[in-house]
Amino acid sequence: MRASVSVSSFALYVHDLRKKVMDKVDQSNASYKLQADIKKRFKFNVGDHVMVRIRPKRFSPRTVKRIHACSIAPFQI
Repeated sequence: MRASVSVSSFALYVHDLRKKVMDKVDQSNASYKLQADIKKRFKFNVGDHVMVRIRPKRFSPRTVKRIHACSIAPFQI
């Protein structure tokens, strides 16, 4: 059984429409990401040095004293 011409043309139309919609969604997502990246508070790049802060409530008291000296030095991303 062969598909009619109208069915195959409709299938091509739906396929093209889906492609256009997906391209538009990708463009919108890229725009949203650009706006979100602009509003980020901290911007770090690979190779930057940052200071690491260790919060005492996450570790036992002895652990914080042992690694506190290590947390002062700048660490490279």
